[in-house]
Amino acid sequence: MKVPDCPIESATYREKINVIPPGPSRLSVVIRIFSHLSLNERCLCVSLVCKYWRDLCLDFQFWKQLDLSSRSQVKDDILERIASRFWNITELNISDCLNVTDAGVEMLAAKCSGLVKYTAYRCKHLSDSSLISVATHCAVLQKVHVGNQDRLTDEAIKQLGSRCRDLRDIHFGQCYKISDEGMVLIAKGCPKLKKIYMQENKLAAGSGKGLDMWFEGEISVLPQDSELVRLGRVGSRLLIAF
Repeated sequence: MKVPDCPIESATYREKINVIPPGPSRLSVVIRIFSHLSLNERCLCVSLVCKYWRDLCLDFQFWKQLDLSSRSQVKDDILERIASRFWNITELNISDCLNVTDAGVEMLAAKCSGLVKYTAYRCKHLSDSSLISVATHCAVLQKVHVGNQDRLTDEAIKQLGSRCRDLRDIHFGQCYKISDEGMVLIAKGCPKLKKIYMQENKLAAGSGKGLDMWFEGEISVLPQDSELVRLGRVGSRLLIAF
């Protein structure tokens, strides 16, 4: 009696696993399952199983919210390749990607104009140039979190204020070269702004002390020597921390 071939070792089976099965329902189920996996799990594990799974892992739905934080291997060329294929990115986090420079962010911003949230904490190689590029190409930005970037100045803040009027949430904690002047410009230019975080910004609000709590409501909670006090309310609600 002949023992049938093991389906996994069968040539026919090997051909079939590299072909997308018919029916949108089956495909959507697999994509739904993959959506619960992390970026590392999809790229380093699942995508290596077969060509079909690799193609599914490259589905544009998985690359709308992109978290590359704390990955030292991420460099400008990686950002360029991602942007050339996944132009639909809406959220990008490159915090602690210490090998990323202005050039990489500029290339990605130019191709991903639908960016809504940009996060880049502790990226010491980034300067005004990258943030200005994000502001120039991504007019629908709503959140910008770029704390602890030593090279950011009021010039980048000015561009955000003039180009990104949908901004609602900004974080410039420990950006020591940002002053009251920059914050006034962004507050005036962004009527929907609801949250500003400015911890330990020595040039802003005339104070180097950081408060541990958020203040809700009137901006008059800031020190009286700050120009921001004279702005009154910005939008319906504003949270400030210094």
